[in-house]
Amino acid sequence: MPTWVIYSLISMFFAGLTSVVAKMGLKDISSDLGLAVRTTVVFGLVLLNFLVF
Repeated sequence: MPTWVIYSLISMFFAGLTSVVAKMGLKDISSDLGLAVRTTVVFGLVLLNFLVF
């Protein structure tokens, strides 16, 4: 399997995971704080992905 296909699948997985995290626990907080939390989660997942692969 080409490397770009693997990267695109990993990207798809983390994009979906971001949506799930956003819907799970960010109901009762302000939209600005929700954006900051989602951005932090995405940054952490990208960093983890970078370190693993």
